[in-house]
Amino acid sequence: MSNHKILIPEFEQTFGDLLSAVNNMISKKHRLALRELDITSLQGIELSFIVESEKNGGTSQSVVCELLSVTPPAVLKMTLELEEKGLIYRVDNPNDKRSQLLFPTEEGRQVSREFREIIVDVDNRIFSVCTEEEKMNLINILAKVVQANR
Repeated sequence: MSNHKILIPEFEQTFGDLLSAVNNMISKKHRLALRELDITSLQGIELSFIVESEKNGGTSQSVVCELLSVTPPAVLKMTLELEEKGLIYRVDNPNDKRSQLLFPTEEGRQVSREFREIIVDVDNRIFSVCTEEEKMNLINILAKVVQANR
């Protein structure tokens, strides 16, 4: 367990410290890799969700808020940016005149595919030091923690 102290050797690290360090490293690598697509990780996740939801008749910004656990103003800003880039469009919700449904454009579908490829590639490179069994164990443990603390 002492090998993990290489990140901040002068302090005893908690699980939270290590997870935060990994999150920061992954976020930085994702941000750098996504520059070519001109989208952020959150925009990529939103776009991917919009692409997936298309087969179910679209999605609303309120559903995106819940999915991403971000505020409505933050989702509105991301949605407007995706719309300005020509990656999504909005239509009035026929079942609720107060809301709009979000749909991807063809370019949005393509960017979503590229986003997933970039994220998977970066993650594979980061976790290349782990065996497949270690990766699966880590995924299962983290999923268990997330589920228990929702």
